[in-house]
Amino acid sequence: MVKPAPNAVPNGNGNGAPDKPARDNAWELALEAKVDDILVALGDIEHPGSFAGFGALPTADFADQLGLYVDGIGNIDVPLQEEQARQLIAQCRQAPFGKGSKTIVDTSVRNTWELDASQFRFYNDAWASSVSQCISFVKKTLGITSPIIADPYKMPIYEKGAMFKAHTDTEKIPGMFGTLAICLPSPHTGGDIVLRHAGKEVTYKTSQAQPSALCRYSDVHHEALPVTSGYRWVLTYNLAISPDIERPSAALCQPQTSQLQQSLASWLEHLAQDDRGGAAGKDVPHLYYLMEHEYTEASIALRGLKTTDFGRVQCLRDLSTSLDFDVFLAVLEKREEGGIEQEWQDGRCYYGDDAGDGLDWHELDCVYETSISIKKLVDLDGYLIRSRMNIDEKDLETNLIPTGDPFEGVEDRKEEYEGYTGNTGPSATHFYRTTVSCFSHGATQDM
Repeated sequence: MVKPAPNAVPNGNGNGAPDKPARDNAWELALEAKVDDILVALGDIEHPGSFAGFGALPTADFADQLGLYVDGIGNIDVPLQEEQARQLIAQCRQAPFGKGSKTIVDTSVRNTWELDASQFRFYNDAWASSVSQCISFVKKTLGITSPIIADPYKMPIYEKGAMFKAHTDTEKIPGMFGTLAICLPSPHTGGDIVLRHAGKEVTYKTSQAQPSALCRYSDVHHEALPVTSGYRWVLTYNLAISPDIERPSAALCQPQTSQLQQSLASWLEHLAQDDRGGAAGKDVPHLYYLMEHEYTEASIALRGLKTTDFGRVQCLRDLSTSLDFDVFLAVLEKREEGGIEQEWQDGRCYYGDDAGDGLDWHELDCVYETSISIKKLVDLDGYLIRSRMNIDEKDLETNLIPTGDPFEGVEDRKEEYEGYTGNTGPSATHFYRTTVSCFSHGATQDM
């Protein structure tokens, strides 16, 4: 669906007007200070939830509440004993993982067994109540107030030496935002879960709390360290919110909102004053705000944003009704094309896949061409405003907050590889994508 554009849309060329004389240094410095104030005010807006959480579950009557039946085995006793652990593994498959567009098995990356949800069920109605208690824990921990859908997904079993290297979860059902992992009673050592997000790191020791519940947002990097003894036995649920539901307002305190309002009003006033005296204000009609979480093109809308991202963008939307600016969401894409590094084996020169390495990502020896575009620009309801709009690298560098490379370390990346032909070595094109909120001020731009 395409919705008519609002009054002001960034045109992506870095100015939106013919070349003008250089900005006055004092004006530019004042503008930078006001943009810094906006960044600080946005940073002060915090969401009551965290990116992950962990807690012990009540042990009383847990075995009776679970009521677990597995096809090919029957009822499963808890805590898990060696004999039934081996029976469960006999019914399992080696767990695969996603790599780009492929699903593969590689025990050097993920070495664990798993049962599919179709292979087990719960015959005791009391288990539904236990899951509801876990969902209450998820809501409190992650700061979710809307109804949550918990969809049973897998039952991984980690024996001695089993692990899963750092990764993020893919969206498996519509509206998915995270994962709930219930560690079922089974004696083990090791198998700690390490989670990293936005420069923060936490470690949860499931060996010391059984049963326990761990929840996280989907784009949180996490890894399972090797189990050193016993069996780490887990039940996972995909967590989702109905795609049609917009989450209620995050608990933002009035002083935080007030500071952002003052900073935005000062920025807009500065641009307006310069419009009356010259055209420099038209050089910066918009800002790109890099969000903390990563999003797919399908989920980019206010209702699909997570925790702090949701609170900050919703606050911008609310303030835009009284101030002269519009708020958008955008998927930025960086495209790099270049040659592949040479590889030497047995005195011969090879390139990438020509050496039989099977890699789906190759480092570029030199970059021939770089371009940046807004791949998708939508309003806060997710309606498409514009797509495939090239932007100048200088424009992004000047108007991005916080400053830095927005594509550094992103998970959303892919490669198009072209092999060796004749006298021409192989080349590759790399695509990197990230998500920003864009707020724009100024006259309507040509579409």
